[in-house]
Amino acid sequence: MAPQLERSASTVRESMAAFQRSASSVKLDCSSNPILQRTNSMLSSETKLKAAPSTLVKDQVANPAIRNRNVVIGLLSCLLILAVSWHSMSPEGVPADSFDAGSGQSAWSHGGRAMPYKEFVQKSLVGGMKFLVQDPQIKMTYHNGPLLTGTGGVLKVNVIFYGGWSEKQKAILTDFVRSFSSPKPRTLFPTVAGWWAILKNYKDSKKVPVAATVTLGKVYTDSKYSLKKSLAESDIEKLVVASLNSTGVDPNAVYLVLTSADVGVQGFCSSLCGTHSWTRSPATQHKVLPFVWVGNPATQCPGHCAWPYAKAEYGAGPNTAPLKAPNGDVGVDGMCISIAGLLAGAATNPRNNGYYQGGALDPLEVATVCGGIYGEGAYPGYAGKILKDRNGASYNVNGVNGRKYLVPFVFDLRTKKCGLQG
Repeated sequence: MAPQLERSASTVRESMAAFQRSASSVKLDCSSNPILQRTNSMLSSETKLKAAPSTLVKDQVANPAIRNRNVVIGLLSCLLILAVSWHSMSPEGVPADSFDAGSGQSAWSHGGRAMPYKEFVQKSLVGGMKFLVQDPQIKMTYHNGPLLTGTGGVLKVNVIFYGGWSEKQKAILTDFVRSFSSPKPRTLFPTVAGWWAILKNYKDSKKVPVAATVTLGKVYTDSKYSLKKSLAESDIEKLVVASLNSTGVDPNAVYLVLTSADVGVQGFCSSLCGTHSWTRSPATQHKVLPFVWVGNPATQCPGHCAWPYAKAEYGAGPNTAPLKAPNGDVGVDGMCISIAGLLAGAATNPRNNGYYQGGALDPLEVATVCGGIYGEGAYPGYAGKILKDRNGASYNVNGVNGRKYLVPFVFDLRTKKCGLQG
């Protein structure tokens, strides 16, 4: 479809150029042979128009400039109809049961993303996001697509570690995934599980809700940098495929790709901290596999992708002191924020035709629409009223093994507000 769109765009540009040439020709022709002659009545101050002989049908047909103009207008009309038809065939307008991702097609550019801190600030200043200082009316619209409902209400998360990771870092991240279903909300309140419970109100066209239970699936590690240390967007999909011998092909699961601090990924830090999308190819048995990717920003852009545990980069936001990370690792604790928001986005908008606000090309999902809010009363440079442990570290939810984490507020369909616990 992308090549067809490029060809259509090229045709439109050529047609517009022809239209401009034709219009210039018409203007010159009309200056020498006016189509309408004006007669003035000085007494009544009225302006009257009368047809000149050049307006006869035979003259119009004989005039090549007018004929060319009409042809171009007709061509542009056809292209407009084609563009509207093409848009109606996009995933946004396709029912869940009939959605078909082309073999080998990449949907990366249309996936949800975890935004750098600077974009939260910028978008809040122009409206469109609730973040910090704005409070616009949030309209989380359902576009009739599938959700991640899991198998029997259970969503399995297969984790893929790429690059150099310490065992301590791996434990922080895998414990975070385990925390989505345990401990129960009634213990150690508030919890990661209670935060995920907000999504139970998001249901598909068959009234089936997002999976209530999230479990840790298989863990796959590529510590040899098989794709080197500079990855393109397509390489993330390759990592998903490479893990399938260990994790298995499961379209009802989600594949979580985590790249280490020394790995660069296309778009990382400049426009995103992570993203979620899907891949489909013969290697996936032609099944659509949802995935989430998040990079470790510890050395590359902590001020963009680990805020509020890192000081905002110069010019990105208010110059305030960072919070203390609860697990002692600024990069990994920052990653957990992005992972949480992207898993929520993947569950409610896995193929870019689920729940989101705004345009499909850069959707505001359940977490990004509340971007930058981690506690009540948040404003620029202040994450909100959140908890502190005995060591002075900041967090807002409890996890397994005594872990503490920070997760973004998400939009609650029931209360119509951004919230922390369901």
